[in-house]
Amino acid sequence: GKTIMFVTHGISEAVFLGTRVVVLTAGPARMADNFEVELAHPRTLDLKTHAKFGDYTRRIYRLLGME
Repeated sequence: GKTIMFVTHGISEAVFLGTRVVVLTAGPARMADNFEVELAHPRTLDLKTHAKFGDYTRRIYRLLGME
């Protein structure tokens, strides 16, 4: 398999595209969380309306103090 690291500021983008999300704090960066995104593949835009997708995005917003 291949590993690709994708860096983004888009929270929903990270959850939609990723199989694992690592959340970093503001500089100096430290790891605030590291979790697997357990959503079915292939992913379609309808996924963004599912409760589990919302759970993952809210988890990240809380970590960043943006909720």
